[in-house]
Amino acid sequence: MFLEIGFLALSLIMATTIVVVFSLAQRKMGASQIKIRNRSLVLAASLGVWFAYVYVVAQLGIMQDFSLPPKMPLMIILPLFLFTAVVLIRNRKHPLLKALDPSWVVYAQSFRLAVELLLLYTFMEGFIPKSTTFEGYNFDILAGITAPIVAYFVFQRKVLPLNFLLVWNILGLCLLTIVVSLFMTSAFVPQIWASEVPLVSNEFVEWPYVLLPGFLMPLAVFLHFLSIVQMGQLKQIEDVPKPLVHN
Repeated sequence: MFLEIGFLALSLIMATTIVVVFSLAQRKMGASQIKIRNRSLVLAASLGVWFAYVYVVAQLGIMQDFSLPPKMPLMIILPLFLFTAVVLIRNRKHPLLKALDPSWVVYAQSFRLAVELLLLYTFMEGFIPKSTTFEGYNFDILAGITAPIVAYFVFQRKVLPLNFLLVWNILGLCLLTIVVSLFMTSAFVPQIWASEVPLVSNEFVEWPYVLLPGFLMPLAVFLHFLSIVQMGQLKQIEDVPKPLVHN
């Protein structure tokens, strides 16, 4: 019960945070209260629809089939990755991205620390192998720990350059790639780990555990790419020559 509450609570907290930050960015753009409310409600409803979709798919037991082709990536992960690509490419110059606080996008990645702690307890329950936790080969906890540090020294203290943030984002994406590979091989190609049966239990692809691949992991990917897009905008501002002041 503790784990179920943990995964669900963390997902709801992050979803709520997204809506709140979206509302603040609109306010910064000068949008009217009615537009802010309506757009925020649309975003909240969209997140609710996605959560409902993930819940239904989990309840149908489709993802408990670990045969190839893998059902989970095709039905849950791939759609969110495509969503990330389409949204950021089509809106890379949208004023909303400029209004969105770039430091928050990095600070928000600290939620991955909570994810890794939940995964540790999930391993202790026997749902996933040790290799998928920070006691094994999953080092994504480093992204969660360093996120607030990087955000503080890049945006608040301004002692680290934007290029440092770019490197951090790339390394964070590499860590996520490793994590996804660990879970995918453990579930769909367990022979790599000298096992003839999936090392991920059926319980882990049930609700609400499925919110990890169905929301939390794609959210981390989205935030990394969003940060990279915002960096491009910030560097353009920095590169604009300042007018000379004549005495």
